[in-house]
Amino acid sequence: VDGSKAKVDEQVERVVSGFHAARKPIGLCCIAPVIAAKVIPGCTVTIGNDLDTAKAIEEMGSKHSERSVHEACVDSENRIVTAAAFMYDAKVCDVFDSVGAMINALFKLLRS
Repeated sequence: VDGSKAKVDEQVERVVSGFHAARKPIGLCCIAPVIAAKVIPGCTVTIGNDLDTAKAIEEMGSKHSERSVHEACVDSENRIVTAAAFMYDAKVCDVFDSVGAMINALFKLLRS
């Protein structure tokens, strides 16, 4: 709603920052990658191909990487995995694949 000026709930920010500081992998899908973009400047996330949201992510000081509904975006440096999921007007089976790609990539990070 507020674009790059959006605020993150204090408790959510504390948890995300804590995970990041502890180098724990973070998985976010749909619109939630914007939280990482706001809390962890410089990270790379995807929300699919929504141009306005991608612009807000860039204005927050993070990077947006356009991915299809079937792909996850992996920011290995920050240990963040994101997927667009319902950001696309997609079939439920495609959203399932999107979240599955995120979870599979998250497991790879957990093993590294």
